[in-house]
Amino acid sequence: MEDPKISEKGFNGTIFQCIDTALSTIGETSKLALYHQIALKNGLSVNELQSRPPKVLQGLEEILGETGYAFIEKLIIREIKDRFGLSVAVGVCLSKVVADAREKFFSS
Repeated sequence: MEDPKISEKGFNGTIFQCIDTALSTIGETSKLALYHQIALKNGLSVNELQSRPPKVLQGLEEILGETGYAFIEKLIIREIKDRFGLSVAVGVCLSKVVADAREKFFSS
């Protein structure tokens, strides 16, 4: 049976929630500062980021650089894996995990 928390938010909202949870590890103030910078760069409000997780991920990569993003990416992968009940191999890239999550979400 589909998780009601997931179906309520839609796929993008659920992916954003995974990103948000992962970013919480760096602290609320830092997380909000990153969202603010990403929103400004894309001409969006912070609230609009919830429906645009690809923009958030792109912004994080640009702001944090390769090393910083690699750390956050691992946390995001873990959150997506847990939220969607996925089994992923070590070293799998985020785009593959998101694709697997999308497939599972829309086949439920």
